[in-house]
Amino acid sequence: MKFLFVILCCAAIAGCSKKAAEREKLEKAAAKGDPAAQYALGMVCTAQLPEESVTWLQKSASQGYDKAQVALGMMYKEGKGVPQDFGKAQELFQSAAEKGSLDAQLHLGSMYEHGVGVKEDPIKAAAWYRKAAAAGSSEARVRLAEPTDKEEVTSRELEAAVSEYAKCAELGEAESQVRLASAYATGRGIAKDLTKAVEWYEKAAAQGLAEAQFDVAVMYANGRGTTTDLEKATEWYRKAAGQGKARAQNNLGLLYAKGVGVPKDEATAVEWLEKAANQGNAEAQNNLGHMYASGTGVTRDDAVAIRWFQKSAAQGDAEAETNLGLFYSDGVGVPKDEVRAYAWFNLAAAKGKKEAVSRRDELEKRMSADQKSEAQALSSDLVEKLPKP
Repeated sequence: MKFLFVILCCAAIAGCSKKAAEREKLEKAAAKGDPAAQYALGMVCTAQLPEESVTWLQKSASQGYDKAQVALGMMYKEGKGVPQDFGKAQELFQSAAEKGSLDAQLHLGSMYEHGVGVKEDPIKAAAWYRKAAAAGSSEARVRLAEPTDKEEVTSRELEAAVSEYAKCAELGEAESQVRLASAYATGRGIAKDLTKAVEWYEKAAAQGLAEAQFDVAVMYANGRGTTTDLEKATEWYRKAAGQGKARAQNNLGLLYAKGVGVPKDEATAVEWLEKAANQGNAEAQNNLGHMYASGTGVTRDDAVAIRWFQKSAAQGDAEAETNLGLFYSDGVGVPKDEVRAYAWFNLAAAKGKKEAVSRRDELEKRMSADQKSEAQALSSDLVEKLPKP
């Protein structure tokens, strides 16, 4: 046993020495101006030494090394290691794309498609996607195949898009697998088949795609296309939540709050709901407000509850609007204000919330004409502030 231990230790030391030698070799080549070495060194430093990573990637990119330009472009686009700067990201992607980098062409196409840091331009987006597709990019082919956002999409367009998704999905392209699964789940462009939807979602999820992990979790949680399996649902929610998927974090938080699929743990529920709420997820913000309002998993704090309800309601969440109406109507955590309560109930009632309808109508019976007029005006003002679809 001792002999084996010595062998393992020696192997570990040899491995470390080899890595150190490789690092030293890279550093020497990078110092001499080798752009490939500078790029490699920059990627090695990304996690532990982000500032050093940026320095090496900048040196490499300034020499026109396309891989470094793409990596640095992503850092500027996402604001990782450098201040977010869409203009610099676009400039770097453009340079690399013109050299034939498929990744850069896709990133550039996406920026033009969605108007990120540049003026939205579907023609330029399509032009870059076509370049990438011509060079063999399956993802670019999928982007080109997707129907536009026009109001009416013909069945032929949908079928053509799904056909392209299927080809790329069979090749293992995760994004295409998700799109194909979604088509099967909704019956758009192909015959509805929930079992196949689960199959394709799971394939994409196994590749680490957070969106697919969330979608397959929902299928297992609700028994759609498969038998209900809360343990599997929790497993996939956890994977997606771990990657920062806000909706998964919210759902995982609810499972812990109710003790469904996992042992009940209200404190852990609050942790996951906070992660999602801090990302701006309206449902999680409302759920977190409930936790603070009831003192579940946290010390009760009506002021904090109201703050989360307000954030959620500002995004048009009917549950949060109802909750704010209740707080103002009953004077919980805020001075009693029936005019403001009416306004919030009115917004939620317009979305079909029955409790909001009944509470609004109760208030209306005892309000003066002036109060009703003020409440209607406030309601209209709140509607104007809601995000437009």
